[in-house]
Amino acid sequence: MKSNQENYNEQITNIIANFDWGKVRKTMVHLNCKWAYTVSEDRIPTIGDLVLQGTRLLTDLANSKESNLIATGGLEARKSNDTLSLSFVVTDWEATNGCN
Repeated sequence: MKSNQENYNEQITNIIANFDWGKVRKTMVHLNCKWAYTVSEDRIPTIGDLVLQGTRLLTDLANSKESNLIATGGLEARKSNDTLSLSFVVTDWEATNGCN
């Protein structure tokens, strides 16, 4: 039987290999969506930058006992019932209790 960490490592490998990084990069170019790299440098991330950040988010989430969501720069990693997922979010909205 696999440990949770082995299971998470397999999931991360699968997500990184199959996520459509090119589509994310193309969307970011179209929207002129830049990340701040230093105080004086913001630029649209390369595919390599996106892969690195996606891997970091998923790894941090897999190692967290408290969090089920970590997001930055449009990338959003989620954990639900020991299953990891990665999304690129352009827009989102959720009604809160009391909204009609």
